Formats: sequence, C-alpha cells, structure tokens
Amino acid sequence: MNDGTVEAMEDRARNVYSVQYHPPEASPGPHDASAFFDSLIERVGD
Repeated sequence: MNDGTVEAMEDRARNVYSVQYHPPEASPGPHDASAFFDSLIERVGD
C-alpha cells in the first residue's frame, strides 16, 4: 500500500477484478480479504 505498487484492479464493464497480496498472518484465515471473497461468491451466484 505504501510502496506505490498496484495491489488490486477492477474492470466494471467486464465484471472482473484481481487482487494480489497476502493477508497478514497475525491471525489465521484471510480476514483482510473477506470482502473480496464475499464479492466473488456474490458474482459467481449471478
């Protein structure tokens, strides 16, 4: 986030997005990425 690299992108016209990062390992599970997983599940269901 602070080094100027792109961690995510989205093309709403094509209904695609991409995320490239590893959630912190301070606690087990991808809690930081849960919003992305929720969005993915919602999109797959359509």
